[in-house]
Amino acid sequence: RAILFLGEKEAALQLQTLPDVQKLDPFLADLHQASSLLQASIEEFEKADPPGGMQEATRCLSKSKELMEAVLRDPGLLGLQREGGATLARLQRDASRLDFSPDVRSHLAAATALYSLVDEQLHVLVTTSNSLLGKLELRVRLGHLEAAIHQVSDWMEQEGSRCLQTLTPKDGSLETVEKAHAEFENFFLQAAAQYRRGLELSKQAAQLGATAGGAGEAEGAEFPELAAFASTQRVFQAKLTHFYMAAERQRTDLETLLHLHRFCKR
Repeated sequence: RAILFLGEKEAALQLQTLPDVQKLDPFLADLHQASSLLQASIEEFEKADPPGGMQEATRCLSKSKELMEAVLRDPGLLGLQREGGATLARLQRDASRLDFSPDVRSHLAAATALYSLVDEQLHVLVTTSNSLLGKLELRVRLGHLEAAIHQVSDWMEQEGSRCLQTLTPKDGSLETVEKAHAEFENFFLQAAAQYRRGLELSKQAAQLGATAGGAGEAEGAEFPELAAFASTQRVFQAKLTHFYMAAERQRTDLETLLHLHRFCKR
């Protein structure tokens, strides 16, 4: 018994001379807590891709960013990122210098494995969150573009179409033609502005499609929203071109008619 007591006393003295070993259990607790946080966050991101439209995507995007920021600000996780590797290295170094009990060696092996798991979970979390945030941001940008495209399209179908029909001379007098020409010039300024806006939207849509398509290929992901949007964009582009050509043609006809009237009046 005396020998056993002396052995226990010596082991206790060894622990006192190697204070880092006494941090093993708290270190394991921190790792378990961080691992649970990361796993819960990964699962949250994996199920956070809503099927709704732009409003739902905007809400989910804001919520997902807040979640990611909260995880990355977690004090326990920050502490492990700053000091976890050094702490584990010191524990392994101290364990190699002394013949600790199987229980201590088992805990150290568990800490080593759990530290690797936390590192892997952090990588998975970043990858998963980036993928989700990319999809949601794409959906939001597509939603804004679609809304702007519909706004221009509605103007062409309503105001633009009405002006093309009404701004034509009702009779052949010079005064009527001059009045129609002046009104049409004012309208054409609006039409040209809407046309330029439409071209800019089409350019943004093409750039967004190319960027998202390239990102999707790199990540092995698919964006079904792009296919539907591409169809909408092609229809809009055709409508925009047709409308502007009609406006230019009518403007040219009015100018020709006005010049003819003025020539005849001489």
